[in-house]
Amino acid sequence: MGQLTCLFIRAGAGIAGALASKLTSSNSGISHPPFKLAILVSGFAMLDPQASFFPPNGGQSPAKTLHVIGNGDVIVSNERSEGLVAKFINPRVEFHEGGHYVPSKSNFRQFFKKIFDAIDTDLSDSEAWREMPPPGNVSSGTSTPTSSGTGIL
Repeated sequence: MGQLTCLFIRAGAGIAGALASKLTSSNSGISHPPFKLAILVSGFAMLDPQASFFPPNGGQSPAKTLHVIGNGDVIVSNERSEGLVAKFINPRVEFHEGGHYVPSKSNFRQFFKKIFDAIDTDLSDSEAWREMPPPGNVSSGTSTPTSSGTGIL
């Protein structure tokens, strides 16, 4: 069975970030190499120290991460997402205009495709994905609701 080289997750991005961090530890107890990249969407750092797999005493993880944060996220605030970002040594962060979801406008679809292609064709441990231009801000003319004011989306 092959090993994962990239982890792309929205549901449970905090746990995925902790796993990506754990895999970079020499004493992880997991026989799996670190991911080439973990893409974490709308993630947040877990507050319970017993549930964390990050280096102790506020240390930062060398895991390679791309954090995608929605400026209109009413479920996980930007402040909480930035708490997860701060757990990593050299994270890349991209913002989108929407909420608590994987952005699907063409600019982000193209951005993700370029990153996946770079990771897939890159046999070395290069960081070409870091050099990709940002997705930019493209408006589709329609908006995705972030809140209806009634608590129902």
